[in-house]
Amino acid sequence: MTIDISESLEDILNQLGMTRERFQEIPFLDENKFRLTDFGNFNVLYDFSKDVFWQFVLKLGCFLQIRYDIDPRFTDSQRTFENPLWLLIENAFTRGNKSDPTKTAEIKCFYSPTGFVIIVRDQGDGFNVRDVVTKLERGERFWQDSGATFFWMQEDKVFTYSYNNKGNEAYMFCLTPQRF
Repeated sequence: MTIDISESLEDILNQLGMTRERFQEIPFLDENKFRLTDFGNFNVLYDFSKDVFWQFVLKLGCFLQIRYDIDPRFTDSQRTFENPLWLLIENAFTRGNKSDPTKTAEIKCFYSPTGFVIIVRDQGDGFNVRDVVTKLERGERFWQDSGATFFWMQEDKVFTYSYNNKGNEAYMFCLTPQRF
């Protein structure tokens, strides 16, 4: 099961061997520092109407593949239905922010030699994550319109997903050895 709502962000960071004090914040998409820094993070507020989204997704996907030798499946912009970051950000805007163009999503990535976590946070009211996951596990209907993201998360073999208690912050988490 790749949706583990028992994991808090602090639990995930501990598994990465990280504490918040150890992070070195780097400029957004500075690829040289991505490859040279053992521990780090970056943070960006994203307005869904901007066209820089695919640049962000492609560069982040490239960084993760080079550094961790994984296939995170978000290097092809034509395959959005299999793109975990895209799905989380799209849900943040369409569900969390209710497609309000004045609201943004915050995207943060923490990485270490042992793995990474990507956090997507919206400005919405959140939802009852435990209820949705319980219904999903029982095979019950848990969605109003689509529910594709949770189905995809359940099948994912690369990432583990978790949420904060409020349901407005999603975590994509991967423990993996470095490639180099």
